[in-house]
Amino acid sequence: MADAPAEFEAGTLAQEWHTCALTYPETSATGVCTRIAIKVRKTGFVFIGAKPEEQNALIKISASLDEATALAAEFPGRYQVGKHGWVTVRMPPGERPPEGLMARWIDEAFRIAAPKTVIKKMDG
Repeated sequence: MADAPAEFEAGTLAQEWHTCALTYPETSATGVCTRIAIKVRKTGFVFIGAKPEEQNALIKISASLDEATALAAEFPGRYQVGKHGWVTVRMPPGERPPEGLMARWIDEAFRIAAPKTVIKKMDG
């Protein structure tokens, strides 16, 4: 597993999300513009960015879209639901998403993007 980029300081949300996403099989991290793309094989499933004013992620989900839509309505500056299941999460310093939310969404995004053979190996 690759180390988190220098801009993903230890203890930050970006570093937590990066570490979580790379625990899945056949994943890798590459720089894309101002974000780090986490891919399974060659398919990106989460894109993570870190700025002094926010930690952010762009993540593809499906089953959790109703939850994301509700969060976007309640916290429009923190969550945004886009086309085709892509959700943007923005957290200013000191703020965190609900406990376990990003781990669940990262798992969901991985399972959407990963080939069935990878999922089958992972689930045993």
